[in-house]
Amino acid sequence: MNRLIRRNLANFFLFFAVAAVLSFFASFLAFPYLSSLFALEQVFLLIAALAALILLVLAIFWMFLSNRLSSSEDTALEVAPQVTKPEPITTADDTLRKFQHIVKSLNRDFDMPKILQAVLQTAVDYTEVDRCALFLLDAQKQNLGPVMHKGRGTDFSQAQFPLNQSPFQEVVDSKQILCIIDTGALEKFAHPQDFGKKGLLAVPLLAENEVIGVLACDNDHSGRALPHNDFMFLEMLAEQAAIALHNSRLYTKLDHYNSRLQMDVDKATHDIQKLLRQKSEFLKIASHQLRTPMAIARGNLSLLVEEPKLTTVERQQFIRSAYEGMNRLERVIHRLLYATEVDGGFLALNIKSVNIYDFIHRSANAFLPLAGDRGLKLKVRYFGPVTTVRTDPDRLYEALGHVIENAVHYTESGSVHVTAQVSLGQVIIHVRDTGIGVDAEQLPLVFTKFYRSENVWGMYPNGSGLGLYIAQQIMQALGGTITAASDGLGRGSEFVLTLPRT
Repeated sequence: MNRLIRRNLANFFLFFAVAAVLSFFASFLAFPYLSSLFALEQVFLLIAALAALILLVLAIFWMFLSNRLSSSEDTALEVAPQVTKPEPITTADDTLRKFQHIVKSLNRDFDMPKILQAVLQTAVDYTEVDRCALFLLDAQKQNLGPVMHKGRGTDFSQAQFPLNQSPFQEVVDSKQILCIIDTGALEKFAHPQDFGKKGLLAVPLLAENEVIGVLACDNDHSGRALPHNDFMFLEMLAEQAAIALHNSRLYTKLDHYNSRLQMDVDKATHDIQKLLRQKSEFLKIASHQLRTPMAIARGNLSLLVEEPKLTTVERQQFIRSAYEGMNRLERVIHRLLYATEVDGGFLALNIKSVNIYDFIHRSANAFLPLAGDRGLKLKVRYFGPVTTVRTDPDRLYEALGHVIENAVHYTESGSVHVTAQVSLGQVIIHVRDTGIGVDAEQLPLVFTKFYRSENVWGMYPNGSGLGLYIAQQIMQALGGTITAASDGLGRGSEFVLTLPRT
């Protein structure tokens, strides 16, 4: 203020001197002319009036120019604090005003690292400290680790240090702010990167009345005294940092839960879609598999009832055809019930000792008539010594029977080979055919319930799509495996069943 008054006075005398000089020259120039028109006394009066007029005009101009310069300087003084470091907080009103601004800024952002950096930057900007750092407790509350820091000094490493060897133990225990200015008291503690060796101000981060970390400040770089008048501001800042950290952890848990829930929903949606496809396949197959044999049986029986003049041979043919239709219907119903039993986990096992050599021949020989009707050769070979296995013979017969039956049905010409051997404590059964084969893209689907590839419908329309599925479930229940392989369409297929001996 004094500087402004001195500057204005100097400007005033400068303008006065300029006005006096101008008045002198004006009087000198006008005197000869005026003396010829007026008396000497009147000339002096006119000259004095002229000088006063000049002084008045210059004074008005000086006042206008001074006001413009003062306004420009005031504006510059108002703008200057916005581009420099904020002044330290000196009053409670300043604390509340600036803290409200900080809280609004934090609430506009959800990026946790960015929020924490803003908290630390605020602590450095609005207080008289050199450095601020955030230390977080681990899950066991035994170690502290620096998250990030702001201010002058060396950078922190990310290594944790024991809580009981640090000056923060008292902060965690008391849940109160701690200020240590006695360097002797600080020498016994471990200081990460020499933080707080000359003086330490630590504020607990409280979330749900539990300490989750510490906001620490020091002035080791400048050597200034720690600012006691900033305690309230730092406590409020630490409270906001704790809330931000706690919310971040809750958000992370919620995000993890939402991700897991989304995965469960996706899985459930996939399962539902799979069930809907299976339902569609089931209705498609069941409508054909159940209706066809029933129609055959009904048609033949109706002829027996409605045609009394049939010969004995014709009656026998119709009865045999109806009987075959009912047997076929029984097989379809049996497979549907068997698949339901497998799905429900109700597959009871009756484990016995089975001679694998006799079992393989008996299983394959059951399909000799079917292979003969189709003009195929069904060959059985056994390698190695005759041995026994502990298994359920009925369930194994069911599984192997489905595989051999499929091989016979889907082979137009050639042969079906069934071989068995004992190796490394396992019984390995191969069923190889020269049939239609399986496309590489459809090979992983052959064990899917109700699945039938497009190229099999015309060759064997009476399949249920359950045989290989049932075989796989039985082999898994017996502790074995079943796999499928094919070189492609028209190149045959090979199914391998493995079974432990014990």
